[in-house]
Amino acid sequence: NEKYLEFIRNNIDNSLILRKGDSERKLLIKNLLLGMSEPLFNQSTRDDIRVAILISGQMRDYSTVADYFNSLKTQGISYDIFLSTWEKSGQPPCHLGSLRGYDSKIRTAIRNRASKFMVSNNEFVDHYHLRKDDLVDKDIVRSSFQRLKWMKIDIEGSTTREFNSNQERLYFKISQAYKEASKIDYDAYIRVRPDLNFSLDTSTLVNCIRKCVTNENLIFVRDAPLTDMYMPFLDDNFAIASPKAMESYAALYDFSLHGGDKLPLDPFKEDIRPHSSLAYQLFLDGMNVKFIKGIENWTYNDISTISASEYITYLKSLNKDKLNINFIDSVIFKLRTVK
Repeated sequence: NEKYLEFIRNNIDNSLILRKGDSERKLLIKNLLLGMSEPLFNQSTRDDIRVAILISGQMRDYSTVADYFNSLKTQGISYDIFLSTWEKSGQPPCHLGSLRGYDSKIRTAIRNRASKFMVSNNEFVDHYHLRKDDLVDKDIVRSSFQRLKWMKIDIEGSTTREFNSNQERLYFKISQAYKEASKIDYDAYIRVRPDLNFSLDTSTLVNCIRKCVTNENLIFVRDAPLTDMYMPFLDDNFAIASPKAMESYAALYDFSLHGGDKLPLDPFKEDIRPHSSLAYQLFLDGMNVKFIKGIENWTYNDISTISASEYITYLKSLNKDKLNINFIDSVIFKLRTVK
């Protein structure tokens, strides 16, 4: 992937940010570049391949992922689903900077009113944000996934500890699903978050699975754009992996609890760095990382978008005694002018 290689070549010697383990990572990537030639793959011809599908994360809108794996029919390959999720279905981030989940036409009006009346992001989330987390109905989820073998629904702070970041939650759930699946002898693994919308040709999926069966260090990840400053950058939403590679992938959570000079954690929070920590974890373990070609129509499923009229109705229904009435009235007035 020339774009990927060019990014590394241009940045490997002129990084302006001093981070733990810089010298080790530079040497690692230089060695990686020297060995980037495409290996000849052996490919399994077996007709009894068992694959564990690890689905983990909040169950926002999981209909597309459920439909994809329910309809998946591949000769000689069987699938079991291991699902690790949270009691709350989860909402898109609602901070004033993005207002994801709100109709795009009303975001600017809400932000401008909040700025004018000095409503902070925390005040907005606590008092003026419409959405509340729904609770996951385990019976509905169970009936939605035909190949479901195991499901774990946790309550943060009750059945698990409180986490500091979404990345900790993400990799905790990946680790949890993997540890359960690894009790059974699977030939390959698929890792996927539940709220995705994508299309992938079955022949491509099967081809990747069969290669992973006979190449113990092999993992395929989605070919995502390079948008993270902490090189290299690997997508952590979808992967097809050999058992050994998925073990390395899932081990990132446990590794992050103990830290390590060679793993690029967040330099300020000492936490997992999105996408980059995973890349170094896999490379340091000697995994052979390849890109999946042909994933199309890639989006993230959100719960329904909040419209202007819906938000006006909500603001009017609030108990205004302890709230900023001027802010509420101003937002209602402004939203009524939005076409």
